[in-house]
Amino acid sequence: MSIHKPFSAVIPLLESAPLTNGGSLDLANGQVGLFLKNARTARGVRALPLIQNLSLNDKVFLEVGQGSQNSRGSMTNRNMRTIEFTKADVLDIAFNEAQEGTLSEVVIGFDNHDITKNISLRNGESGSITVELCGDILSHYGVNGGRILKTFAFDATLPDDCTEADQCAVAVMKPIIQKVVERMNNELVVEGVRWSDLITVSGVYSDAAPVATSTAFFYTLTLVDSGDDNALGLVQATVPASKVVRIERTGLTSVYQIVGTALPAAYTPYFPSVLVNCDECPEGYTLTEGGFLYTFNAEDNGEDLGDLIPVGGVGTLGTPTATTLIGEAGNTYTAVATTSDGVGTGLTLTVTRDGAGAVTSVVVVDAGLDYRIGDGVTIDGTLIGGASPADDLTVDVTGIAGFLSVNKVGQSEGFGKYSVLVAFQLSDEQFGAILSGCEHCTMEFNGQVSSTCEFDGEPTSTRWVEGEECGMIEQEYYIDVPDDECGVNRLADIQAEYPSLTIEVDTEYMEGEEIPANTCMTRYKTSVMSNLVCEGCFPENYTTSAPADFGNISWVKVEGAAVDNTVLTGIHFKAKEHVICPDKSIADQLGTLLEPLKIQVTGGQYEGSKIGYNYNQKEFPVRIISRPFRGTGYGVDYMDNEAQTKARMLGTYNTGGYVENYLKDTVTKLQPCEKYDTITVKVRNTEYNNAFSHRSAEDVRYVFVIPQGTKGLYEDFFNMVGSGNPSAGVI
Repeated sequence: MSIHKPFSAVIPLLESAPLTNGGSLDLANGQVGLFLKNARTARGVRALPLIQNLSLNDKVFLEVGQGSQNSRGSMTNRNMRTIEFTKADVLDIAFNEAQEGTLSEVVIGFDNHDITKNISLRNGESGSITVELCGDILSHYGVNGGRILKTFAFDATLPDDCTEADQCAVAVMKPIIQKVVERMNNELVVEGVRWSDLITVSGVYSDAAPVATSTAFFYTLTLVDSGDDNALGLVQATVPASKVVRIERTGLTSVYQIVGTALPAAYTPYFPSVLVNCDECPEGYTLTEGGFLYTFNAEDNGEDLGDLIPVGGVGTLGTPTATTLIGEAGNTYTAVATTSDGVGTGLTLTVTRDGAGAVTSVVVVDAGLDYRIGDGVTIDGTLIGGASPADDLTVDVTGIAGFLSVNKVGQSEGFGKYSVLVAFQLSDEQFGAILSGCEHCTMEFNGQVSSTCEFDGEPTSTRWVEGEECGMIEQEYYIDVPDDECGVNRLADIQAEYPSLTIEVDTEYMEGEEIPANTCMTRYKTSVMSNLVCEGCFPENYTTSAPADFGNISWVKVEGAAVDNTVLTGIHFKAKEHVICPDKSIADQLGTLLEPLKIQVTGGQYEGSKIGYNYNQKEFPVRIISRPFRGTGYGVDYMDNEAQTKARMLGTYNTGGYVENYLKDTVTKLQPCEKYDTITVKVRNTEYNNAFSHRSAEDVRYVFVIPQGTKGLYEDFFNMVGSGNPSAGVI
């Protein structure tokens, strides 16, 4: 036997085309290339675009850039390199695609297909359904052993006016199963977490489902952003009528979702960041002078109020409007007082007329205080040689003295965040003037900066994408409320209590539900919208919640047409996806949770005596639709082997946390919960065995881990690597 144990090396690649020209020094971080041994150039070993033209004795190797620039201490600038091999030594090239996971899904009773399956009881009989939930997510919530076992019992009670024959009749099961489904969804896992947060439980019935009365769509928006609450607030500010939810975060990309009836306008990130203390600015930004930086927070409900924030002395004015007075030609009026349509006071101006009597110049003498951009300023016509109001001069404030820039830089729900740059540090009076009359506004001083970069490019827009169409129904509720002491109904009071609903007096009672005469009572009705239900083999059931009680009186649901005992019933269970996946910087401390929840269901009808435990159970039919499968190809699946490969090839070891490994350049190139495909290159390795001085052959497998869906970027390159051996195959 050989003392050389064959091994597999795991080498991640970043999304970049393989290097096919230049030298090994040109390799970017995570980029792969094929190089010819001893073919030295000024840029390192020469990269090869082809392998077919090499001789059978030419040695080559694959190398992957690591992006390191240092070689001091335990840090290294070496790249990951395979053994040297000839073109005939490539034994196999294989591609392996990451497999998507599946969620646990099961149905008990009627399954929407087989009419022989049913949850059925006879009047007076009892049954139960036992549900077992297993998974790491339960342990995460503090459930002992990560397992819940719960039995839900139910009865088909005898009608009040039953006969002996009724005891043998099949019960009407739909309302019974509806209540069981409601109990299951509301069952607590732990305080604040219900079963409905972990699994979808819905009834399956053979009668026709209600017809949707309105429809809505799920719309998604995919952005590269910071992924924090501020980023969410920026999106929310552009669609204030909808609730925005971040449904996915992968790397630097966020996916946001709303529900609506019409496609929203494209999202434009019009809140650019202001960069400070810059020597140079990136593209799309302009370098400006420094100053004193303040942060201003205002309730703006998503609007940009930047033009309204600067408050102080007048810096610049627009073009004045004034009459031409020939008799005043050539005159100058110095330090003329003004009035404002805003709150500003104290501005004085010097006005100059030309030889024709037209006003040609308006110059600020005293800038005044408390002015805002857009304020209108007026000079009485009598002060500049005319009459008032016929010869009044008007001009708008276009700039505030000392205020260099105001940029909106963030949004959190209804509050906007603004960066305000001023040429001087604000006095207490100026500070107070900015906040005066601005309810819920705050302002803080951030410090002095030497320069800023301000965005002046054209921001790109991103379109929302229309997704699944789903339906809703209206459900009617009624309430009986005593009239007031004057015998007048309470419609106005009830409508005021429920401003989002339409309340009406109900004059068409259902049969048998009329309010008795002379009770001084009035019935009111309203309609509420259900949850969204989307098409599928097992759509969720329409559900609604009654409005909150009016005083101590509850609303009552208006039930639809009665169902009979011919309706087949079942219950559908499907696990929801629950992934806990921190960034790689803390994944080694917090771990990841990728295993899906497992659902097992059993149940049946009790037969015989129910005294003690001496009874049997006739089982309800169960159909397993899909079993839980985690899927393959997650970054966390390769991280340990990646570290072992680095230790083997580079002599670097992960011995500490993320910060220590970062300083040693041993941080993984993989994100724990992102998906990756692999390309495996199997190479024949022949070398001398030191123990017995015999040549021994071993195969080495190099597993190149590539971002999911990027096979096309690497396909031609790796097929070229294997082309020297016809039996190596292609990917």
